[in-house]
Amino acid sequence: MSARLRIAASVTAALTLLVTLSCARAIAQSNGSVKLQWKIVPIVNLTVTPNYQSGFGPQGGAGSGSTPAPGGGASLGGGVVDFGNQVVQGYAYLYKYAVKTTVQTNDAAGFTLYAEGTTDVNDLTAGGTQPLNQLLFWLFSSPGNSPFSSATPFQPTASTVGCGGTCINYVGTPPPTAAVWSYSSSTIGQPGNSVSQGFDYQLRLYSSPPPDSFSVYIVYTAVGN
Repeated sequence: MSARLRIAASVTAALTLLVTLSCARAIAQSNGSVKLQWKIVPIVNLTVTPNYQSGFGPQGGAGSGSTPAPGGGASLGGGVVDFGNQVVQGYAYLYKYAVKTTVQTNDAAGFTLYAEGTTDVNDLTAGGTQPLNQLLFWLFSSPGNSPFSSATPFQPTASTVGCGGTCINYVGTPPPTAAVWSYSSSTIGQPGNSVSQGFDYQLRLYSSPPPDSFSVYIVYTAVGN
């Protein structure tokens, strides 16, 4: 029994010695530090998808004697928002599922989405323009929308237009009157780390554009709050 006791005592002494040596080395060391810092880059990414859902296209014009159908430039998930060549002066139309906007941002305050025409409505045949805010209106997509639902007129931008008419060059941000959607938090953690909003368009032909072909670019801008 005594032999076993001595072995146990030796192990204990060895452990004690190791601890003592370790402490001695620590006292002889010197220490330094480094400052670690970073800045998270703010992001705002925007995707615009025309004709974003099956069933897109114009409806309305009741009593006009013409059944609207989307024009050849429209295609599911792409193309242009094309009211076609069957809309009639004096009637109102609704274009279902015209555009879906998808925004991703890490801004804790969220973002604001703006939409403007690059010009008034261009007459492609006779030349000149027609007032955009008397012809084209926007509203959030909803199954209950009709050609007569309450909607907000688009406004032409007062900023310099570049990129061949397909985008707007801003020195600052679009005016508050062009805001179409506001989101108050980061989209990180949402499905796909993004949020989406669909828009329908109204075409109200109660003013005086002559029978002709017309077009205008609608440009969306997402700005972090």
